[in-house]
Amino acid sequence: MSVDPPLTPLHDLDDAWAEPLPGARATALRRAGAALSERISSGPRVACVRAFDVARWAMPVGLALPTATPRLGRQIALTHRTMLVQVLRGGALRTLLFNPTDPLAARRAPWFDSARGSLASRLVARAHAPIEEALGALGLSVDDVDFVAFSTLHAQDLRTTLGTADGGVLARFRRARLLVPRAEWESLAAPHALQRRWLVPDARDGVPEEKVVLLDGDVSLGDGALLVRTPGHTPGTQTLFVHTGSGVWGCSANGVAADSWSPLASRIPGVRRAARRAAAEVLPTANTPDQLGAQITSMLLERAIASRVRAAPAFAQLLPSSELTPSVLAPGLRPTWWLGGLEAGVVSRPARASKRSTGRASPPAVQLP
Repeated sequence: MSVDPPLTPLHDLDDAWAEPLPGARATALRRAGAALSERISSGPRVACVRAFDVARWAMPVGLALPTATPRLGRQIALTHRTMLVQVLRGGALRTLLFNPTDPLAARRAPWFDSARGSLASRLVARAHAPIEEALGALGLSVDDVDFVAFSTLHAQDLRTTLGTADGGVLARFRRARLLVPRAEWESLAAPHALQRRWLVPDARDGVPEEKVVLLDGDVSLGDGALLVRTPGHTPGTQTLFVHTGSGVWGCSANGVAADSWSPLASRIPGVRRAARRAAAEVLPTANTPDQLGAQITSMLLERAIASRVRAAPAFAQLLPSSELTPSVLAPGLRPTWWLGGLEAGVVSRPARASKRSTGRASPPAVQLP
């Protein structure tokens, strides 16, 4: 299946990823990421971006912020967000939803199912306005969404997002196509044991193949918007970057607070002390440690691409897909710098596509040599 207008492969980071030694790879990626950031910053801005809250849930602090030592409680609250991004490409407006999670479908992942009845979950769990309502408030509908993508496929049931070919499950986003790294898509068929409890069983079964666009590298979505591979948290983790009037922003699942990418500047109890002791430049989540080294490298890359927070230059403009939120679970435990939502540009109602894509025998791929 072709994508109209076509996605543009980005090769800025290819040579750095090809470095065989982990240390040399990390150094090369930081250098290449900084150069990519400079190139993005000198180019056009994204047409529009909006972040809105989807749900709030609890997680053990040892999984989300491994070195934090809250004075009270061992659970924290995380606020999960969806990003609406509109980009111009060849004069055409395209609309992407990044992390349009269905909170009810997410419960089918074993970890979320087991945690659902806990006291911590009952205290903080909250479903915000459905994405359909959030879009409606902006003058859009689900049929205006051209693409969906996720930072990872943790807790995602792609059947409710894209529907099933037999019509047994209706698509939430009827016109949308999924942009997913090939490694992430294929890992669902045979997940690592440490990943399995975070995944919805049979999440991709029956999904129409013509709705899936497999990515083999980094791509430009249009003016001012990129999807960049950042593997480690999962085999095919990806990060959304957008160029706005306040610089380059990233949306990532690799951390849960601004502190995750700048632990040496953190005021969260225990984080800075542990980072100094370990000479740690980043603090990855610890719920999927099977590729921890790769995750650290990817976080260093993210930090190199994102601009600095103007009011707090020690921190990068990396918005966690699920951000640490002050709550009764851990009084006093809050991000050193709260990033919150993101709003830039003006929302436009796009012209609706007049044609639907036809099916193919296997999921299509954006070939990136």
